[in-house]
Amino acid sequence: MTRFSAFTFGDPEWDTICADVLSRPSPPPTGVVVARIVGMRKQEKGDIENLKTRVPIPESGYTTTDIRIPVKDGEIDARSYIPESTDPDERFPLLFWTHGGGFVMGNLEVDDHDNRNLCVNARIVIVSIDYRLAPEYPFPTQVDDSFAALKWVNSFQNPSQFSLDLGKGVLVGGLSAGGNIAAVLALLARDDSTFPVKISGQLLEMPFLCEETVYPPELKDDLQSMFELSHGPFLSRSEMKNIHATMKIPDYADPRFSVLRAASHANLPPTFIQIAGHDPLRDEAIVYGEVLAMNGVLVKTEIYPGTPHAFNLIGPHTAAAKKYRKDTSAGVLWLLEHARV
Repeated sequence: MTRFSAFTFGDPEWDTICADVLSRPSPPPTGVVVARIVGMRKQEKGDIENLKTRVPIPESGYTTTDIRIPVKDGEIDARSYIPESTDPDERFPLLFWTHGGGFVMGNLEVDDHDNRNLCVNARIVIVSIDYRLAPEYPFPTQVDDSFAALKWVNSFQNPSQFSLDLGKGVLVGGLSAGGNIAAVLALLARDDSTFPVKISGQLLEMPFLCEETVYPPELKDDLQSMFELSHGPFLSRSEMKNIHATMKIPDYADPRFSVLRAASHANLPPTFIQIAGHDPLRDEAIVYGEVLAMNGVLVKTEIYPGTPHAFNLIGPHTAAAKKYRKDTSAGVLWLLEHARV
């Protein structure tokens, strides 16, 4: 057993689901990776519609608005979620959200149900962006779009559009690839003397944090889930490697992709990390939390034993997924309590 392998199992509901999935023969991938990505995007549309029927969505207590945000060479879509208030002058903190999807899939709809719930439960404005995807837009477009949009939201001269009080907190957050981007944004904002505000917290949900071929040597012994769970349910090592290859990344050690390779992890904001136990990305998230803590960063982690990657989307009806959503709201409130602005 490796240091964190005990987290692979431990939830009877998900242990059964994962065992069933892993017992089925997996057909070998067919066609080129780009063609498979197109197919996955088509399937994703149906998955999102199915998901929305399985997660309760509040009918009131918030407003949503679709907007366009300027970025290099164009504009991207975004959506704001603003809590309703009886006080027209009430202002709220910000969560800037980047969706998951392996950098090649995902859109504003993937986390729409969770963003609506989180907006109401945590009384926070959420701005979710639809950064441009690989392979049509190679790396670092995803990071560049996100950082440009984050700057735009935080420097906007009319805060009434979003009912923001940035002094109450500015959080970055995302799931999976979106968690990677959120962690990168925290690094970029820290190192950019022109950035208009300080990021006060980061919400990292099952994040990808480092390409396996460039794991820091001093951390390698603890980064074993990528190999132990290489054929993990719902996310495999081989598919990740194939997708990353389509992004045309010159150097996988670039900290804008492999966050664990950043020169410094000091002076980053308080961090809440949610980690799935049966996930190839598990150890990266646990180790990143430890690295941050060793550098003086306030860190809180929640590990969900036995759960696979993106289990909150795959099985939103399960007990673990329900707890996960409650923990997300509580984690956001925890970050706001410790806001460093």
